[in-house]
Amino acid sequence: MSFEVAELGRRLANLVVLGKVSEVDHETARVKVTAGELVTAWRPWLALRAGGNSGWHPPEIGEQVVLLSVNGDPAQSVVLVGLYQDAHPAPSNDPDVHLHQYADGTVILYDRKQHKLSATLTARASVELIAPGGVTIEGDVTIGGSVFVGGLLIDGGGNTNHHSHP
Repeated sequence: MSFEVAELGRRLANLVVLGKVSEVDHETARVKVTAGELVTAWRPWLALRAGGNSGWHPPEIGEQVVLLSVNGDPAQSVVLVGLYQDAHPAPSNDPDVHLHQYADGTVILYDRKQHKLSATLTARASVELIAPGGVTIEGDVTIGGSVFVGGLLIDGGGNTNHHSHP
């Protein structure tokens, strides 16, 4: 077999390769991928958005990925993340659910069939909402714990800090 034919075969075999993340560099947003004998150099992973609107959800070591190599050259590859596998199966099989599940047990879920958004956080978790322009809630509110107010508490009748009950 000629060198040219062997080289074409090698490049063809390297166009699309399944592998696993072996290292993550969060500073440069790059990963190394291991697929059999192949260990790539630092390669970028595909993000959902990476322009004026961007997101951050880095891959983890051991996550199964697809290595897409331009011209079959792994040195020019891009890493596609997010393949379910036996070790990390899909967290749902419901087509009406959009779900983010985190390793600490936190789940953020929207069920379009039930029209319900829910966030279930672990016992150690907290929520912080910073909105200098204000927050508006339309609908009934149920609070199962104490309420602490750092400013005025005003109802439709005025400042509730300065009224009396009969």
